[in-house]
Amino acid sequence: MIDEELKTFCCAAECGSFARAAEAMYLSPNAVKKRITALEDSLGCQLFKRSGSGITLTPAGNAYYIGAKKLLSDYAFLVRDVQKAAGITSDIVRVGISETFTDSFLLSDWRKALEPAKDEKLAVITYGPSEQDIEKMLHDIGSSLDLAVDLYDPHIAKLFRLQATRTSTSGFSICVPQDHPFYDRASLSMEDLNGSTVRFLPPKRSAVFDALRQEFADKQIDIHYETIERFDILAFDRCTHDHLPIITSGNYASVFPYTHFIPLKTDLTISFGIYHSKSPSPSILKFIQKYRLTGAD
Repeated sequence: MIDEELKTFCCAAECGSFARAAEAMYLSPNAVKKRITALEDSLGCQLFKRSGSGITLTPAGNAYYIGAKKLLSDYAFLVRDVQKAAGITSDIVRVGISETFTDSFLLSDWRKALEPAKDEKLAVITYGPSEQDIEKMLHDIGSSLDLAVDLYDPHIAKLFRLQATRTSTSGFSICVPQDHPFYDRASLSMEDLNGSTVRFLPPKRSAVFDALRQEFADKQIDIHYETIERFDILAFDRCTHDHLPIITSGNYASVFPYTHFIPLKTDLTISFGIYHSKSPSPSILKFIQKYRLTGAD
């Protein structure tokens, strides 16, 4: 079994504090701290910088986090393959999530929405951020996956002959570090970003992000895009160092420390959703019914 110290480390890195990690894992803060200290002692290096406002990854912690996430994903695949070879019917709900949103979604909507189903056994399997990776994830539903979580798009669901259920909707926000000139702004217009460089999802990754890109073009806003493929803890940590704003979902405003999320004035919204087969098994249907939904299509 994957060491609990590894899971605890990833959770702490994603939560930004030992207390929040303890809450997410149903442990005491002291138990989380002991696991992290034991892990650092065994590795012989410090993985976190501690401060009164939370924790951040050290360079060694960044390297360990990337490897740990891959190891946890590979282990989920290994368990699935072994059980399949043995003819074992698993009661584990296998959830696919793109690396684009893994940290962000697990820490915000997904974790909160799953509160009624906290007794369920989950295996989170991550896929790459590219268009081809997303297609593979959706193709795997019904075989190696039970569900997938990504940006909600009923047209994509229809294309892959799946059912899509909207789980949350939010506006676009601009993520900036504490010392950015925009930091104290209550909101930003599209014109405010004229002449700016921002991090943004690549074309064709999301219809709604493409629509926002087109809205900037229609309004003749001079904006330079630097591609970002993952809204993860490392991306937001990078934002605090190089001061490049990130255009993302407002859902993450309470998740990542040391940054500020400023609403962008646009009528476009971002929705997340859960994808599943049109004829799910009774156990998966029961799980879906437990899921705290905010809307369905």
